Amino acid sequence: EQVSNWSDILQLVVLELIRKIVRANPFEKSRYIRCILTLFSSESNAVVYECASVLVALSSSATAIRAAANSYTQLLSSQSDNNIKLIVLERLQDLKRQHSKVLQEMVMDIIRALSSANLD
Repeated sequence: EQVSNWSDILQLVVLELIRKIVRANPFEKSRYIRCILTLFSSESNAVVYECASVLVALSSSATAIRAAANSYTQLLSSQSDNNIKLIVLERLQDLKRQHSKVLQEMVMDIIRALSSANLD
């Protein structure tokens, strides 16, 4: 719970550590999912992106995939840099390959995020 107050660099390190721990011991996954979900509220876009990536890597549940897709969609609408949008779209495309049913529910949100003009 205190992780959300740490700097974005430390939050990214925590996410990488969680990924490594769960790869080594998959039975520990449930202990760390809550920490990942807490970090979704970070102000850093890099942390939110990594949270979504780690969550997709650790869980294939529809709820986890929906949370990751929501985060990617929010990043699409909040970023004005087209390179970032392309990276996020690639992640969404990867999700679509494996979890097309979940992403079908979000098509309108993704289109809305792409069509909204960001005035940054």
